[in-house]
Amino acid sequence: MNRRVETNYSSVPYGATAGQRVLSKALPRFHSQLARWTVITAALVLLALPFGTFANFPPTVVIWVTASILFLLAFYGFRVSQRRGENPWLAPLSLLMAFYFFKYGWGALAVYYWDLLPWEAVPGIGSTFLRYGEKAHLPTACHLILLGGVGLYLGAGGPMPAVARWLPALKWPIDHAKYSRNLVLYTPIALLVFVVLRPLMSVVIRDTVLLLGWIVWVILVIVSYRIFSPQTSGRAKWLMFLVLIFLAQLLLGLQTGMRANFLYPILLIVLGYVIARGRLPWKVLAAAIPLFMFVVGPWLTLYKLEGEVESISARISATSQQFAGTEFRAAFELGLDGLVGRFAGSGAGALSVFSQYYPDPYPFEMGRSFVLTLEQLVPRVLWPEKPNLSLELNRYTIAVGMLPNEDDIDYGVTSATFDAISEYYLNFGLIGVLLFAVLHGYFFRILYYWLVKRSNYEMGASLYIVFFFLNLDFFGVVQIFTSATRHLVVWPLILYGLSRKS
Repeated sequence: MNRRVETNYSSVPYGATAGQRVLSKALPRFHSQLARWTVITAALVLLALPFGTFANFPPTVVIWVTASILFLLAFYGFRVSQRRGENPWLAPLSLLMAFYFFKYGWGALAVYYWDLLPWEAVPGIGSTFLRYGEKAHLPTACHLILLGGVGLYLGAGGPMPAVARWLPALKWPIDHAKYSRNLVLYTPIALLVFVVLRPLMSVVIRDTVLLLGWIVWVILVIVSYRIFSPQTSGRAKWLMFLVLIFLAQLLLGLQTGMRANFLYPILLIVLGYVIARGRLPWKVLAAAIPLFMFVVGPWLTLYKLEGEVESISARISATSQQFAGTEFRAAFELGLDGLVGRFAGSGAGALSVFSQYYPDPYPFEMGRSFVLTLEQLVPRVLWPEKPNLSLELNRYTIAVGMLPNEDDIDYGVTSATFDAISEYYLNFGLIGVLLFAVLHGYFFRILYYWLVKRSNYEMGASLYIVFFFLNLDFFGVVQIFTSATRHLVVWPLILYGLSRKS
């Protein structure tokens, strides 16, 4: 049975008068409209201000005001979603604004204060955001950060778009016994493609074939949802199955050494809980964050640095020995760098660098990066000489000095190296940031109403949340769209074949 967390609750007490009921409906609508017009006014003011104006104010004031405004937008979006009776961890307004605050609001604070922290055990970490002028130019970049935030708010809020009604809802007669059985039977096939065959496939067919394996992420969320849903039977069996999927995905992390391959499956399990319960597992997170800070994060960093060791077992042994000899303070600094510096500070830091070079000395690209991305819609099987997107987009990073030359890039692993707001700005300037941020938020509003509100909740919500968190680096809406044309076409078809009643 599907358990739909999102229902409409009334805050009007029993026995209220007719006037009280009218007022209780009118006030939230008035507040919503007032907030929307306030955000529109802020967007117009930010567009009217010449770029570089923020550099005339004290940097500390600019950083804190930027972070505070993004927090207020995220907080208000959360409250709006709650008043609508929605799961605020799924609704696009609250989810997108919360993620944006962490990426750019909290990220801006991290960039600005990073070198002021007392780095002692690993002193090189303290200069992370000084190398390319990230901190020095951060107040100017805050102009773009705020403009992107108000654009996302305007795009993500509002009722169901007409486009969402045109998309076919993921609803069909489901044979639940067949569905459960096929999930278990298909998962080893997906893991075989995703973990074992991945490094062996030719680049011509790899991305297409991997779509059959990437769905293991959606399956992991579905299994987690079933474990934490109160109406699920056979929970112990699903728990054993989830552990097997999780251990199999860890093998990929051991092969690549990438932290994301270790941590992403954990995130997916948490997301399954969110879909089932409508809230975050705060107690578990309170215990997990210190564990990551002092143990998991430092160990994964050391494991990645042991990349020259070919054998996985030898690499684990070398990492464990090195971790055992690591002092407490060094472990803490490595963990803080992994949790805050590399993730939260990356967006604001990169935006600060790109904002230094456009439109002087480099002119705005006028959509060139979007064209390069849209070319990826043509399958490589039909266009074997199709340009390598990673190579082409990394040329922008080389141009601003963040990568010294093309030899430093592993194109089999690296994807686009600039975030959404940077891409919007270097293509069309301030107006590009606002318009494409609105489109960015609108795109996720379409997905939400299509997959979560109109489709089978277990399948649709799992597809939606996995697709949202595929973009942890916060790439632009054009890249998200090209990804959706593959993932959100192939994955529903697979689920259809696994579950449809004959």
